[in-house]
Amino acid sequence: MPLQDAPSTLSTSHGGKILREALDSGLLRLVDYELLLAISRLYAIPETAHPHGALALALTSAVLGKGHVCLDLSRLDEIYPQSAVDDPFPPGFRGDIGTSAGRQRIFAGWDPVFSEKHTSPFVLDGMRLQLRRYHDYEVTTARRLVQGALDGWNTPECGTGIDSGQIDTLPLNDAQRIAVRMALERRLLIITGGPGTGKTHTLAQILRLLASAHKETSGRTPCPPRILLAAPTGKASARMYESIRAATAAAEMTVPAAAMPPARTIDSLLGYIPNSPYFRHNAQNPLPADILIVDEVSMLDLAKMAKLLDALPPAARLILLGDQHQLSAVAPGSVFTEICESPIFAPCLARLHESRRFPSGSLIERLATAVNQATTAAEARAALRIAAPVLHTPPPNTADARDNSALCNEIREGYRPLLSATTPAEAFAALDTFRILCATREGGGSVAEMNRLAAHSLAPLGLRPEAGVFHPFRVIMVTRNDPATGLYNGDVGVVLPDSTPPASTTPSAPVIWFPPMAQASDSSAEAPDPSGGDGAPAFRKIPCHLLPDHETAYAITIHKSQGSEFDKVLIHLPPRPVQTLCKELLYTALTRARKTVSIHARKSVFHHAVLHRPVRHSCLSQRFAEAKTACENRTGHPQPQGVPPD
Repeated sequence: MPLQDAPSTLSTSHGGKILREALDSGLLRLVDYELLLAISRLYAIPETAHPHGALALALTSAVLGKGHVCLDLSRLDEIYPQSAVDDPFPPGFRGDIGTSAGRQRIFAGWDPVFSEKHTSPFVLDGMRLQLRRYHDYEVTTARRLVQGALDGWNTPECGTGIDSGQIDTLPLNDAQRIAVRMALERRLLIITGGPGTGKTHTLAQILRLLASAHKETSGRTPCPPRILLAAPTGKASARMYESIRAATAAAEMTVPAAAMPPARTIDSLLGYIPNSPYFRHNAQNPLPADILIVDEVSMLDLAKMAKLLDALPPAARLILLGDQHQLSAVAPGSVFTEICESPIFAPCLARLHESRRFPSGSLIERLATAVNQATTAAEARAALRIAAPVLHTPPPNTADARDNSALCNEIREGYRPLLSATTPAEAFAALDTFRILCATREGGGSVAEMNRLAAHSLAPLGLRPEAGVFHPFRVIMVTRNDPATGLYNGDVGVVLPDSTPPASTTPSAPVIWFPPMAQASDSSAEAPDPSGGDGAPAFRKIPCHLLPDHETAYAITIHKSQGSEFDKVLIHLPPRPVQTLCKELLYTALTRARKTVSIHARKSVFHHAVLHRPVRHSCLSQRFAEAKTACENRTGHPQPQGVPPD
């Protein structure tokens, strides 16, 4: 009998009733409910199995939707608070989970799913319950990173022979020079720093030195190192490549072509297989790389990090760049933050602090710092005082955002240059100067509401949404990768009338214009000439009917804005605190602005965001410690620790 047709004792038992109630109340997702039904069939769980065990296992899947990698039974109240009048769990559930005897009782009938076999679907490690695949992701991530961290300095494989005095002459500050030394002397380098702290400039120097330092080994003819550049999204990978080019040009450096390959998304780099969780590159088919450099690592979730590290050749160098204070990935895990906070990686962690994006003492710099460092109510109030000149509270009793004339005027002025554009170059230059950032996708103060408000506010300037879905000057964002058109999730386009003279009297159809295809394109085909024939970048013209899934993007979520920057940012927060509103979200939004920022929010909501720092539960720190012990036991002696020599 096929598995899907096999009867499930759980569906008709008391445990099934509890799961259905949890599903109806929103405690579980449909995928969590169906997972438990499938597991009960596959492992022949008896009808007498304790119903609370079924709920605990389903919650292990449900917490993935909240960003957690495990269900920490000792911290259940943090994830699912109990109010004075309501508890989302059935009576006795918290008591069963809270004691050793209770856990032993409720999981007794579920023993088959906790077997020591690698194929068992769950792992119970003390008070932490995990799906097996996330346990394996953590083990892989920890093993590969710790092995790289524990490789000593100036080993024959790592050393480059570059004289220390050569590094001292580089146009870098002290922290950046330390990062360069680490890159040349260690298998693993982690660079963290806020916007404008010179991560890309430092990387450009590293690339030049690594390429020039590659020397003959084992009697073979010298050849350039195989360098791969990657980032989580198409937008971030394109920006990574262009930023490195700009940094090398500004420093008047000559970087060999081999050290400047096209930057790619991680999915493309690993070899994305449609409708599959697997990639073409893995431990059996590793990446063709001597050096792998990954930017915007804070956006990388645990599963993707594990698969990337699994495909990394054992002898390859790894350089990770990001801002540990930015938002974590949308998917489960906060890998980069945990790496930066672990003492195991201190010897290969370079922190850059000196920012050149904002003038010293500027309001954005002071406010971002205050938000990032605030841990008490008094510090949150201090951040609120710094924000006062740019904090605009909505008028009282304003239920409809269209009645907020100040907000409408600010949107109108922000996008006025866009509606004056006559060419794609002018349109994208205008989009680079202003953007609306929101904390949520739906509800009050959300992306959906602000996009409607933008259309309303821009009507006096000639925006005509009633002219059709693809009306002129509609800003769109692609939401699905589409290699056929060369468009990827996060790419932004704008609708302009087709400037090609029509062959008849029929009006020309609107088209979507996108920025020039950078060398960071994921297309496997040969990239087109990036110039329009006169040396100027060629903007891409995509017919509307070929456009993949997309949405209007006058306003975008703060998550989607990562890796971007604009002259002015308008931050619009919801009318009341929501779960997703936190200090990392606010810090990320503030640091997208190059020159000015405007915040539309109630003071109480801003105050909540500054103090709220959600913690994602995981076992990764424990896996780091276990991997370190295993590495030391294999070598027979502790590996070198401490701060690398200057």
